Amino acid sequence: MDNAPAPPAATDAVLATFHLRDRSAPSLAASARVLAEMGTTGPWHGATEPTPLFQRCRGEVVSVVEEGPSEGLVTIALPTENFDLGDGLWNSLFIGVLGGYTAAAACFEAITLVDLALPPSVQQAFPGPRFGHDGVWPLLDPTGGPVAVGAIVKPVSGVTPDAIAADVLEAAQAGLQFVKDDEKMFNPPYCPLLERVRTVEAALARVADGTGWRPLYAPNITTRTDRIVDQARRAIEAGARALTVTFVSSNLEALWCLAASDEVAVPIYAHCTGKEIFTGAPGDSRGIAPAVLARLVRLLGGDIMRLSAVDGDLVYSDRPTMAAMHRAMTDDALARPAMLPVVSGALNPGNVHRSLAVTGPRVLLLAGRALVGHPEGPAAGVRAFRAAVEAFLEPNPDAKPPTGGAIPS
Repeated sequence: MDNAPAPPAATDAVLATFHLRDRSAPSLAASARVLAEMGTTGPWHGATEPTPLFQRCRGEVVSVVEEGPSEGLVTIALPTENFDLGDGLWNSLFIGVLGGYTAAAACFEAITLVDLALPPSVQQAFPGPRFGHDGVWPLLDPTGGPVAVGAIVKPVSGVTPDAIAADVLEAAQAGLQFVKDDEKMFNPPYCPLLERVRTVEAALARVADGTGWRPLYAPNITTRTDRIVDQARRAIEAGARALTVTFVSSNLEALWCLAASDEVAVPIYAHCTGKEIFTGAPGDSRGIAPAVLARLVRLLGGDIMRLSAVDGDLVYSDRPTMAAMHRAMTDDALARPAMLPVVSGALNPGNVHRSLAVTGPRVLLLAGRALVGHPEGPAAGVRAFRAAVEAFLEPNPDAKPPTGGAIPS
């Protein structure tokens, strides 16, 4: 085993980088070797020398960067020979990299997946976004404006389709470009999904009659994974031109089912509520970095995904994490279209400028309480956000950021 071959090249291996702490081991390098071996083949138990196939399937340590006693960054090469590049690809990747021994090993005091590099063969086996940033943007703003403004339906529960449509109509007439259901709105008896879609889309059609363009509405179609495509099809038949899916509750692979279906040729808002089950929260000892999750959502077919607003009320609203997630959604590291980043989470006209300073333009600002709940109504909320965007794009050193309708961050 000491004469093992060199680690697989990046072209035929998944490279997974972990932040690892294991003070029970003699060194970080020793911990890395355990992770590589137990995360793939386990030890050889044959009566002969390891076979060539076994050697090809072994995980190997690529690099070890110590940051403290038995703590630091380790990069492991996981041969693609172990992966099912067909229907079982997501399961292969999940168990081989995110779950399995990696997550369960008691010997690791702390382990977080902080980066993931996939060879072309693996990237191309995933569907990726059908629309992505460049496909969604013209649906939001045919003029190609720099920043789009959207709203989340509020209240989140206890509201009827007619009430939702009334707020949407008012906001859309003031220039709203996108609206989505809250993640807690599914298919309750007082607000059935299909009735909600028909009612809201009828209101948006009235906007189109007056302006010539129609804001995009993404109803929440989340349901059992085996029924997700049928649910999407029925929503589209009812008039939906985009969809929201809470992919943690419905299974990440539900995104793949939707993105790969010819019946679902509309943008998919991949709602990341519950992602902390995977990413934990700052300081947790196990999980994956939020940027890695964003990259996986991009591979699986999400077109749109949220970043926490800077100084908002959600975890990961710090600037470094927000910037890392933005890169994962839009960079060239994947041979797949870029996603459209959304800024949300206690976003208000008073903190818009801080988030845009991280992301730059060509993002969707998405607000609930600060827009729909504006003291003067949804239309005033839209105007307040528009003013905040204009103040950022054309800064006046003597002016303060607009605060109308702001929710304290």
